[in-house]
Amino acid sequence: MKKMNNANISESKKKEKDIFAEMVDTVFLFVHDHYGDFGAVLKDSDINYSQYAALMTVYMHGSLSEGDLARMLFITPSTMSRMIYALEGKGWVKSNRDKDDRRKVIVELSTAGKRRMEAMRDKQAEVVARQVEHLTGEQKEYVYQVAEFVNNALKLMISAGGSGGKDT
Repeated sequence: MKKMNNANISESKKKEKDIFAEMVDTVFLFVHDHYGDFGAVLKDSDINYSQYAALMTVYMHGSLSEGDLARMLFITPSTMSRMIYALEGKGWVKSNRDKDDRRKVIVELSTAGKRRMEAMRDKQAEVVARQVEHLTGEQKEYVYQVAEFVNNALKLMISAGGSGGKDT
């Protein structure tokens, strides 16, 4: 009986992993198919993908140290410093020394940067929204419900913490 339970658990884990692997594949394919549309949003804003990733990360966290931002984006601290300098030149971010630890530089979006990120996010949402225009009313409603469900599920997983990306 114990072997059967272990087999069921193992099969359940495999199914779970397969579902998420398929989701990763599908999201990749969707973004790849519409890369030109998403890329146009960045081009219109005169930024590259790395800058966008930095801006979006700061947008979502409110403020971060340059070092934490570099670690989160897997880039070197010196590259991050140059990127922040360039984004400050555009007026999209502001950076200040941490008052408690003068070695740290804290980065946050400027008011103009927040507006720019919201505009880019809205344009990207329009790219996705255009993909449902050709669907029937029933299909659209299904897509909206699934999107809401997935958003809520991902927020739940984020709020629950987890292993920080490590296999458990």
